[in-house]
Amino acid sequence: MFSLQGKIAIVTGASQGIGEAIAKVLALQGAQVIAVARNEVKLKQTVTMIQHEGGLAEYLVGDISQTEEDKTNRGRRDSKTWCRSLPHQ
Repeated sequence: MFSLQGKIAIVTGASQGIGEAIAKVLALQGAQVIAVARNEVKLKQTVTMIQHEGGLAEYLVGDISQTEEDKTNRGRRDSKTWCRSLPHQ
């Protein structure tokens, strides 16, 4: 396949499903994986499995679906907030 030695990969949704699979593959290819998800128990399991197979991984519990501003607006986004969160080109 290919080598990701010396690279860092931040994988969201890494506690299950596609995110977990991506985290494992990236680690097996040599990347240091930072696994991010809301479920700490499942994240620990994913990271432990990666480390057991010789990969480098750490985890960070977090919810990237909302910004702090979204939370103060009770999850509602107005058009100005949405536009500010879009990547600039």
